[in-house]
Amino acid sequence: MKKRLIFLYLLSFYISFIYAQTYYVSMTGNDSNSGLIGYPWRTLQYAVNKLSAGDMLIVEDGTYTGFYMDRIKGTATQRITITARNRLKAIINQPPSGRTRNVEFLSCSYVTFDGFEVTGAPGAGISVRTVEYEYTGVNCRDNIIQYCHSHHNSVGNPEGSHDGIFTGFALNVTIQYNICNNNGEHGIYVSNSADNPVVRGNIVYGNYNNGIHMNSDVTSGGDGIINNWLIEDNIIFDNGRTGINLDGDSTGICRNNLLYNNRGGIALYQIDGAQGASDNLVVNNTIYTYLAPTTPNTGSLRAALQVADNCNNNTIFNNIIYAIGTGSTAAFEVGVVTGLQHDYNIVGRFGGNAPHFSGTTASSHEISPTPGIIFNDVSNANFTLIPGCPAENAGISIFNSLPAPLKDILGNVRPQGSGFDIGCYETLYGSPTITPTISQTVLVTPTFTRTPSPTSTFILTNTNTPAMTSSFTRTRTITPVNTSTFTQTLTRSITMSATLTNTITLTVTGTPPTQTQTTTFTYTFTISITYTNTPFYSPTISSEEKLKIYDYILFPNPWTNKSDLTVRFSTNKQPEKIIIEIYTMALRKVYEQIEENSINNIIIKNEKLKIYASGIYLYRIKLKNRNEEISTPILPFIILK
Repeated sequence: MKKRLIFLYLLSFYISFIYAQTYYVSMTGNDSNSGLIGYPWRTLQYAVNKLSAGDMLIVEDGTYTGFYMDRIKGTATQRITITARNRLKAIINQPPSGRTRNVEFLSCSYVTFDGFEVTGAPGAGISVRTVEYEYTGVNCRDNIIQYCHSHHNSVGNPEGSHDGIFTGFALNVTIQYNICNNNGEHGIYVSNSADNPVVRGNIVYGNYNNGIHMNSDVTSGGDGIINNWLIEDNIIFDNGRTGINLDGDSTGICRNNLLYNNRGGIALYQIDGAQGASDNLVVNNTIYTYLAPTTPNTGSLRAALQVADNCNNNTIFNNIIYAIGTGSTAAFEVGVVTGLQHDYNIVGRFGGNAPHFSGTTASSHEISPTPGIIFNDVSNANFTLIPGCPAENAGISIFNSLPAPLKDILGNVRPQGSGFDIGCYETLYGSPTITPTISQTVLVTPTFTRTPSPTSTFILTNTNTPAMTSSFTRTRTITPVNTSTFTQTLTRSITMSATLTNTITLTVTGTPPTQTQTTTFTYTFTISITYTNTPFYSPTISSEEKLKIYDYILFPNPWTNKSDLTVRFSTNKQPEKIIIEIYTMALRKVYEQIEENSINNIIIKNEKLKIYASGIYLYRIKLKNRNEEISTPILPFIILK
């Protein structure tokens, strides 16, 4: 029974592999084409309507009208991927007819949207939301938006989801490594009460309102709380209101973010959430709140860190919290709350007469030095630490039983010295300080240097088993007749490799808490199958039509020892010889059957296959006709006894 289940799983894998497709969209394509390589579609809307689980859509360079993708879903093992051939070279600059958002995923799941420039939308540039009034997000789940540049959408309209990236009731959504700037409302807006959102590694600047706005919206339905959220490694500057806005968001982590020249810093509060932002960890962020000439929507300066009324049981440590300029708001402002724990922060309010703290007082390890002795070069947005400054080695690894991150915003391992540095940067010892290069007049792309992460992977290739390669060639005459031919070659390579992964896990236990690290080794054996599909035109003259295979199939698959095995195919003319070959996965031929002058189905008798053990095999069909020989690609089938 166990063997049968294993082979049924393998069968389902290969069936999904065979039928998953890679499609293409090009400025020179046509929606009447097949969408396959060499025959691209023209419009994104037509293309996305054709996608199903496991499919990939590759979009060539050019400028396109956007799309809405309605209730199309991948699976956890068969994601749908929509990707630009070259990142930020495929530009979506207008919505489809009758829509206000350039790109919309409506109750879609397990979709990855990768590498597009999106601009000029009347509403949001990119939207991921449910349309089925299901308030947990289960019908709009596990979507990923990454490496996109969404900018100048709904300029001049700051109300109603006019954002770079917008989500609504999107469960487990991941928004990572995007650039979102100069949008009419927020840069990134995660709304409603679906849980587990991740906002990571984005650059968010110049937006009229908030940089990152995470609002749990009890009036829209659901429980009005976003749980288990993560905002990390983002660079957020020059936004007209708050850098990171958290309304009703709970049991989440805000870490390793750099915020500067925003009207406000990080705000935990309650407006439309079912409760205040509670039970959260804010750790190792650098916040420099200042009204610069580049900050839009300027009003009075807000707090660099706000914990408003009813935002209870939050833990705040290892942060740099500065508010610079005139105004009456403190740098660290606390309302009526319970359970707040904060220490090991640098908190400073400079300019005017406002205090460093309001509603709370400095804890025993909190200090207020001026920014000039902390940062290397504020005027050029260099917020790395001056070596030997008061922030260096002044942090702590665990506070209130919660850990600090084991890397900084650049991926450098913490700690480098005797203690954790305060803020988003960790100073490196024995090498120059790593500084992000930021230009505020052009597309902002910091140059990061990364050290190895706590997880290391070693690839061991099985050199004793050579890669298996098979190919077939299709030839057809195109207009004008007999003046040129179209040739397409498909090559499949199958390689085997072993992966050894070393994972370091942080564990916090005990009272008082202690920190331990556990190393885990995982060994995985994999089979990798890749394709090269190369179309080209050849100016050859054909005196007669060449031999072709139109379609073919082997059935039943899997073969279960209950019938003969049938190979069915169709050709443009009768071949002189038909050869059926069967191989092991190591590409060793174990069976060959030759038929002459036949155009009927080829039967492999039951008794000829009984000698083979259960397992995965490969087969192909060869046709010979005088000096011609063609073959199908090698495909898998299963013997299951």
